[in-house]
Amino acid sequence: MFLRLAFLLLLAGLLSAALAATGEYLLSDFGDIATPAAAEATYRKAGADIIGKGGGLLIIPPSAPIAWTVVNEFQQDTKGGPALTVLDLRNGYQHLLLPSAGKVAGTSAWASQRVTRTINQHELSLPFQTVTYAQEFRNLVPHGASSYMQYSSEAVEAGENRRVYVPTIRGVYVGQFINITGTARSYNQPYDQVYIKQLGWDSEKNLPYFVVDLKHPHPKNCIVYNKHVTGIMRLSNETMANNQTMDFQVTKKQYAQGDNFVVSATLFNQGDVFSGLGDEVACLYNAETIYDAQSFHSVVEAKDPAKDELTFTVAGTEQPQKLASCRPLINMNKEKWITAGSVLVVAPEDWAGFFVAPEVLDPDGLTVNMAKLAAYKGEKPPITTWRGLAVKTLENVYQGKAYPSVLRDGINYLGGRIIGSRDCGWTKDVVGRFFAIADASECITPQDGGAGYATPDPKRFVYRWYMIRDFTELPDGRKAIRVERIRWAAVNAGAPLLFDHANYTRDGHERPMNYIIAITSRPRTRASSKSPSARTKVRGMTLKKATPSNWAWAPTRQTRRGCACASIIRCPQPWKTPAWR
Repeated sequence: MFLRLAFLLLLAGLLSAALAATGEYLLSDFGDIATPAAAEATYRKAGADIIGKGGGLLIIPPSAPIAWTVVNEFQQDTKGGPALTVLDLRNGYQHLLLPSAGKVAGTSAWASQRVTRTINQHELSLPFQTVTYAQEFRNLVPHGASSYMQYSSEAVEAGENRRVYVPTIRGVYVGQFINITGTARSYNQPYDQVYIKQLGWDSEKNLPYFVVDLKHPHPKNCIVYNKHVTGIMRLSNETMANNQTMDFQVTKKQYAQGDNFVVSATLFNQGDVFSGLGDEVACLYNAETIYDAQSFHSVVEAKDPAKDELTFTVAGTEQPQKLASCRPLINMNKEKWITAGSVLVVAPEDWAGFFVAPEVLDPDGLTVNMAKLAAYKGEKPPITTWRGLAVKTLENVYQGKAYPSVLRDGINYLGGRIIGSRDCGWTKDVVGRFFAIADASECITPQDGGAGYATPDPKRFVYRWYMIRDFTELPDGRKAIRVERIRWAAVNAGAPLLFDHANYTRDGHERPMNYIIAITSRPRTRASSKSPSARTKVRGMTLKKATPSNWAWAPTRQTRRGCACASIIRCPQPWKTPAWR
């Protein structure tokens, strides 16, 4: 017995040594992995050890705890030094966690994983009509998936073996899992999620039906549906740090003859154009741009000015996974907002910009003085488009001034004007704060609703915020501000782009609007060496009334479980507004 045990231990040691010799390591060889905390400690130890030996592949065996969340961030060297690749085999699935930066010594390209195939047949060519790819993914779906969505044809009561009548049986089968909503033409509860037991045809009603057991009654026209996505590949990119990204990039260099397609799509189709509610069958490419109105929102629990740090409550936190290092952080405490009076917004003539002769401009170099324009005697047109065409009239004139976007030195100084009423109370201290139009026609409200499955209904008003970059007190006692906007380059723009053109002010059409000026700051991220298990609090930015400051936050890295937790937050204090101190 002793000899057998010794032999097994020796064999295990030889196997571990063989793995290490090939650069492959087993996590359990480095210590205890029985619990998530133990596995994390062993994982950190193993990663540092393998990096010290020149890098390699660390295998997490199926025996590791399922509840343990793994992140590979060991590669901090971006000069081609050693890195660690992790292969997670828990539950029998392969999950490959690649090095962070992916810099490979001796190459100009950066990639966390590289597949290289060389075709260089020296004597004989490839066989006849060969189709060969460096990599192929094959996805076979013979049975078990669904794409069905129809309105029920009749009401049905709760009970066993109930007939659910539908307009078509096409796409329905015995054993299919189906969802039946609780109200007509909506996704509201109560739901019945059931397996179909039988299919049939009612010759008296001339309607198909399926048989299921129902816990709830359902009216006519409730939604009957189940749709699956069984694609070959999914690319998902969640970015909180500023960067310039192509999620899918193809660079092809063709020096020889033959058919050449950078992207080719071929669809063999035997279906209708529409097979059900929302099913577009014959479509080669689909692209959807969706504005995400569900942003981070929270409540401050505590602050630590010595550390530039805020802690926000877990219970009141929404969408922490969407934190980004560039996003403005708005104090939504209404008692700290400036909302007195009203604003007028004058539109520019053309956001694309005009070339304007200096002789017709006010001293600010951006405002067209209509009296100067009328007295202009130059040989060339005083105002031209970027294509050189003369602009004969200006339409958005207000009280003898026009505010076009001015092109100068290759920059488009976006035009327009934001004018605060005499009772707005603005001072130069508003510079650095954020401005938003608060009229319901210029923001997203909870009554507007969402975009169906794409974006849920907003829970609160969603405003478009602009950083105030310039303040001017006008001779008549009114105030004017400029806000930061970007069209190629960041500029102090005259006005925001409004949803409703009727909200712009001009001679004969004044449109006072409500507004908000709020305390805010820009966040920044900082590096953290803390392990996930050490981060137990959700931390963030929203300020309490009793703590006036411009503290803000940003995450150190993406949360481990979507929106379960984030990291300690720090930020500088770039806007030295006395009212904030």
